[in-house]
Amino acid sequence: MKHVDSVLWSQFKQGDRFAFARIYKDHSVALLAYGGKMTVDKQLSEDCLQDFFVELWRKRHRLGPTDNIRYYLLCSYRRRLVRAIEKQNRLQSLRDEVLGHFELRVDESTLPQEISEQRKRWLQDAVDGLSKKQREILYLKYNEGLTYEEISEVLEMNYQSAVNSMHRTMKSLRRMVPHAGALVLLSGMKFF
Repeated sequence: MKHVDSVLWSQFKQGDRFAFARIYKDHSVALLAYGGKMTVDKQLSEDCLQDFFVELWRKRHRLGPTDNIRYYLLCSYRRRLVRAIEKQNRLQSLRDEVLGHFELRVDESTLPQEISEQRKRWLQDAVDGLSKKQREILYLKYNEGLTYEEISEVLEMNYQSAVNSMHRTMKSLRRMVPHAGALVLLSGMKFF
């Protein structure tokens, strides 16, 4: 995957419109979904995404190399959307706006049938009890597949803080979901 991303990114930087279209096709839906977690203003998220890709094309010659396009786009798009949110709503705390709309729901269709309804409720209650930052870290780790290093850069925190936060999150989930391994249950979750 890393080699494929490197080649595709290089082609894009050289002005290959097909490579650019492929990058857009492969990543725009995930970026828009991520933007939907950051703000309830869907139009702002969509406009920001379109502007982001237009600027990406215009400045392609100045971009550095990457072997992980999704990570690169998530970092850049997040920064752009944060600036747009901040500009749009200076009265509210930026942190609350960015993180305030992360909502995690248990996707029951992916959980094994033998898990009781009570355990599903326990897990959902546990997830609902997590902080906004913990839910965002779970989203980035399990939905986007980012490494701790990448998560720390996206969230502008140091690496150890990202690791510690994930550890505390998992410990909290294990404690709040009796008689069920939180890690096993997380594998069946979709973070919306």
